[in-house]
Amino acid sequence: MSRNALLFIKVFLRCCNFKFICSSSYANKTKVLDTSKLKPESGHTKQIDVLLAHEVNQPLSVIMLNAEMAKKLIKAGSGSANMANLEVYLDRIIDNSEYVNQIIKVLGSYKHSTVIGNESVDLATLVYEAADFLIEDFQKQSVTINYQIANNPLIVQGNRTQLIQVLINIYRNAIEAVQGRDLREIYLDVFKKDGFVVIRIQDTGLGFSAEALKMIGSVVFTTKKAGFGVGILLSKTFIEQQSGQLHLSNSKTGSACVDIKLPVL
Repeated sequence: MSRNALLFIKVFLRCCNFKFICSSSYANKTKVLDTSKLKPESGHTKQIDVLLAHEVNQPLSVIMLNAEMAKKLIKAGSGSANMANLEVYLDRIIDNSEYVNQIIKVLGSYKHSTVIGNESVDLATLVYEAADFLIEDFQKQSVTINYQIANNPLIVQGNRTQLIQVLINIYRNAIEAVQGRDLREIYLDVFKKDGFVVIRIQDTGLGFSAEALKMIGSVVFTTKKAGFGVGILLSKTFIEQQSGQLHLSNSKTGSACVDIKLPVL
């Protein structure tokens, strides 16, 4: 039984590693990509393919890490503590595999102009759910995320997968922004204002450059020193498709601030 489980994980890891290498190398080919003409009906499929490669890179790396940990536990034996941890690692593999599946569906539908269904979404819980996908990143970089959630219901009508994808993109940028800083914190507020539920995310980094703020909405850009930039245009499109707004600015202290506003249900 243990031998079969170990063999399965070995094969699984090899498959994940191949996909990870392909998606990582493809996503890092271009640092700035012009997407000013990116529309579902435009036929510009290469941009979507690059974004797809970038988006699946993170969950695939999480899958690989947890599969490696599961393999070590299987080798260590079948103690109760090991089995409990093994279940945690396997649950993370399942959750991230499902997330990859949803990303492919979402970007595929955008590419082929298919309407994605919306549902009632509680943003008070969604912000935690999105952060769970990056728990290893928060721990590895010693980044703390501080939540301030309003007590009243924070329900909107939206697509859960798209909203999680947008939040993961923003969290990922914030983690990158605070690397090397003495204070590595992210502040997340969720509240109601003027008929909208607002998610406000601020970090303790150096903020957006004037050039980056100018480029937002016209290109997929990067504020990172290495790697391919996050699909800000795609994130903005997702939010606007749900009658919302995504606004990027610098706070009074100079750090990056991202506001997501969605109509209250």
